Amino acid sequence: YEMDELAGKIQDHYRRIADRLLDENTKGPHIHVYIHSNLYHFDVWDAKEMVAMYRPGECHLSEDTLGYIPHEMTHLIQAAIPGAERTSPWISEGLAEYMGNPPWGMSLNTWVAGFRKTGDYVPLKRLVDPRQFRKINPVVAYEEAGALVQFWIETKGFSHFRKAIGAARPVEILLAGRTMESLEAEWLETIDTIDPD
Repeated sequence: YEMDELAGKIQDHYRRIADRLLDENTKGPHIHVYIHSNLYHFDVWDAKEMVAMYRPGECHLSEDTLGYIPHEMTHLIQAAIPGAERTSPWISEGLAEYMGNPPWGMSLNTWVAGFRKTGDYVPLKRLVDPRQFRKINPVVAYEEAGALVQFWIETKGFSHFRKAIGAARPVEILLAGRTMESLEAEWLETIDTIDPD
């Protein structure tokens, strides 16, 4: 990318995500995006959690991970929502996957259909448990959470989903009076119509 072109793409991502996530009472945060040489790819990746904790508002990526800008930017914009620091990890990562670019251009639902086919699928009860989420293979956890967020938004609307950001009991908001089993069956009804190959 030329620098001006890249700056324009980053601004477009910011506008698209902020317009969707923030209401008229929430000011968008200032975000600084730093792009490092691929020589430092693993250093940048390893430092992600520390940067998030001690350098809020900064997004550090290496040249070969520019596709993650929308994902990381979603986290930074979400942080501007009051109470966002209490958000369950499956909601934060699912939202970031939903707002970002699914890996290798495959839809989130196709990823989940593939996990179902290979036996890697993680049942909903475990996926939405904040104590379990980070113990699941991140590829599976993030894409499943993204597909679940997508399903939630498509069936209940973005404003219903937004109530879960920072909520003490987001699963109750997700279920909206249904059982976990009935919700999972409804979600998988769509997923199981997809051929992952």
